[in-house]
Amino acid sequence: MKRWVVVMTGVVGMGVAGRVEGQSTGLFVVPEIRRGGGAGFAYWNQFRNPAGTVYNYLYGNPPGLLAAPLGADAAGNVNNVSGEQAVLRQTGSATCFLTSSGALYDFRGRTAFEVVWRQPVGGGGEVTNVIFQTMTGGRRFELENIRLHGVGGDGRPVVLGPDFRAMDDPQSGAFDERLVSAFQWDLTGRGVGDFRVVFAAPGDSMPLWQAQLDVVSGRGFERQLGYLLLRRVLPVVRFGNAGRVEVVAAVGAETRFFLPGQSVRVEAVPEFGWETVGWVVGGRVEAAGTLEVGFGEGDREVTALFAPLEYEAWRYGVFRHGNALLGEANDYGVETVSGAGADPDGDGMENFAEYAFGGDPYLADGWKRGAECLGMDGEGRVGIRWRSGVGEAAEMAWRVEVSEDLERWRGVEEGEMEVTGRGVQMDGSAVVTARVRVGAGGRKYLRVVAGQ
Repeated sequence: MKRWVVVMTGVVGMGVAGRVEGQSTGLFVVPEIRRGGGAGFAYWNQFRNPAGTVYNYLYGNPPGLLAAPLGADAAGNVNNVSGEQAVLRQTGSATCFLTSSGALYDFRGRTAFEVVWRQPVGGGGEVTNVIFQTMTGGRRFELENIRLHGVGGDGRPVVLGPDFRAMDDPQSGAFDERLVSAFQWDLTGRGVGDFRVVFAAPGDSMPLWQAQLDVVSGRGFERQLGYLLLRRVLPVVRFGNAGRVEVVAAVGAETRFFLPGQSVRVEAVPEFGWETVGWVVGGRVEAAGTLEVGFGEGDREVTALFAPLEYEAWRYGVFRHGNALLGEANDYGVETVSGAGADPDGDGMENFAEYAFGGDPYLADGWKRGAECLGMDGEGRVGIRWRSGVGEAAEMAWRVEVSEDLERWRGVEEGEMEVTGRGVQMDGSAVVTARVRVGAGGRKYLRVVAGQ
């Protein structure tokens, strides 16, 4: 073994247990209501600053700036709304600017937006159906906080979250990637005419590339979207991803939203150097590589669990990489910070130990990495339980050692130890239980050693 590290020690005496704390992305949904007549369609396919200004702040961006005369979607449906009827304003950051390719962006401040719809005189009655879509880069705005604000027929405010949604989900986080989010409201019977759709970025550095708004008045509601399969991955690493969740579906199948009664199979695909260890779904852990998910009346969330197989893969993911734009230092390439023998958080656990036992090298949590010692069983074996932060196929060896005086330690001999359990936890780590024959008489001490 190239490296051994002792991290945790447990104590057992005369059978008494104790604990030592130690589909393709970037495509808008083309709703059928756009072709049915009686619908307003506003398409923001590029943004511009007002004349003589540097920043795009509180300016009413009119739709259809890119393609003359008004712009059209991928199916050839023409934008039929002008800036007199619909505008998009950036209301959050006073320093929001246009990128060279025409997106609204700010790397210093948090952008926020409102899309204002003004019902035309004689516009055909109350608004019944609203669909709003955005195209952002690398990250999305706060999906749970988008709201439609209007005034009902009784004069009271109407503030609603969307009834249905759609979302492509490439899970890469690449800055230049186009992410589409779509939302639908059923306003039937509320007497709403004019309204605003309000949303905000989760922080800085979220470009808004395009947006679309469909509004139907005086016609019955038609459902165009559905529910989301929300795909999460653990552990959350600081660079890249430990893996991704893929939907197993026929080519061309709609996977951006699902309807009640539908089911879908998902697969957890690890990145190089990582291993799939299971799922968290419905508040429970399932140890499987694929999962069947059924839909009722609502979104479903699945979380794929991954564990590292080698130190370098873990190091690459958990340590910060240099980013001159954000002023972040490069910890990943600095041996005194991210090397196996370094201890950047000063908690007494070297990075290799953090890797082996599921710790965080930036958080002084070494005291939480404890071994639970179990009492003597009927076969004369003492148990010890510890947390493993790596996958079963990792380049790792676990060694349980025994001592009677805490000074002289020996490894258990072949046949003396049996791993009796390995339970995957909600964070992707595993709790490993082993039983060791230590013989009779006196107090016995056990400890767990990890090496590779």
